[in-house]
Amino acid sequence: MNCIHGKDTGRKWAHCDCHAIECRCPERLAQLRAKVIRDAVDFHTLLARAEDPYSVGFVLVREKWCTEGQCSYYIDK
Repeated sequence: MNCIHGKDTGRKWAHCDCHAIECRCPERLAQLRAKVIRDAVDFHTLLARAEDPYSVGFVLVREKWCTEGQCSYYIDK
């Protein structure tokens, strides 16, 4: 499964200094809905816009975990 990095939303992630990064990762959506958590990246991943059908395939990842070294879904495109 791969995360194609999108954009920094500029939105804070909870109460920390990290931002929410929007990534395209359709495979992760199914895991989110099934509440599957395999690693720290999965724990720090949310639906991008549950109310917006045009956001299909996109998730939000906490900036700290959105790196090649930390993200188990990462690919560079």
